[in-house]
Amino acid sequence: MRARGIAMAAAIAVAGMVSAASAECAAPQDRAAVSAALLERVNSARAAAGLAPLELSDRLSQAAQAHACDMARRGFMGHEGSDGSDFMARIVRQDFRPCHGAENVARGQRGVAAVMDAWMGSPPHRRNLLRSRFDAIGLGIGFADESGGRPHWVIKLADRC
Repeated sequence: MRARGIAMAAAIAVAGMVSAASAECAAPQDRAAVSAALLERVNSARAAAGLAPLELSDRLSQAAQAHACDMARRGFMGHEGSDGSDFMARIVRQDFRPCHGAENVARGQRGVAAVMDAWMGSPPHRRNLLRSRFDAIGLGIGFADESGGRPHWVIKLADRC
């Protein structure tokens, strides 16, 4: 019941996004609820696979949020940043030193359930979520006028060296 309430709050938060100026990126009004719901869904999937939960990392979340906003402002979805960076460079830029890392991105899903269904239905994204070596996660979601107000989702997964 609690998970359903968190997922409902996250869907409402995503639907009630903050409007953004042309060159700006907005996060959901209740980013904390969306992040909590996404983390809960990721860790539930990991528990079902017999894996340890991931710990939310502020540094990985900063990297994820920056890339979500970069994608939203540019109206695209991909793993290369506007500055040519790859996902690992963006992780290290936030002073997180991983041994291994991965990034899942998505665009357009209007809620946590939809983005998790998309990632779990994609073999490479599912592998990232269920990789046993990872112990940390960062979450980002951004909206911008350039992307028609569609949400851009990013998760960073890593292990600490």
